[in-house]
Amino acid sequence: MYATNIIDDYVGAPFVQRYKRDVLNGTGDQSIRVSEMYPTTLLAASIDGTALTASEISDCALFEDGSIMRKDKTWTYTLPGNKVILEYEFGSDTTAPEDIRWCARTLAAYSCLELQSRLPDRAVQIQSEFGSITLSQPGGFTRPTPLPDVNVILVKHRKRPPVAF
Repeated sequence: MYATNIIDDYVGAPFVQRYKRDVLNGTGDQSIRVSEMYPTTLLAASIDGTALTASEISDCALFEDGSIMRKDKTWTYTLPGNKVILEYEFGSDTTAPEDIRWCARTLAAYSCLELQSRLPDRAVQIQSEFGSITLSQPGGFTRPTPLPDVNVILVKHRKRPPVAF
């Protein structure tokens, strides 16, 4: 769980499908934006306690930026807000690429080893009866992980939300 959370948070979207339930304000428009990017399946939706029918749900279009658009109707805005409930699956793919799976295994192993390490995580030098050892890279928190090989792969797969100018 530790490794997948770090990967998902940094990359911007999980590589496998995940479930999410959002409680939102209506927009009074055909489009509404959910909290996660890459929604793939709208499982259920309700507005002010009234569930959308299966045909209304199938008429919704889902976009990578997290927008869900209704074909003929709007996401009604009612006061007080938070009356639109959406249940959906999101994720950029159904299976993670091999290099991402390697990252997850490597991060999980690193996490387990760090729990047992006797070295301070920010150590730059170690003194012992055998002399002084200078570490090539201090530990501590670096972005997104303290492992440079893993970071290279995560940066390659990073998904950024679209930016409007």
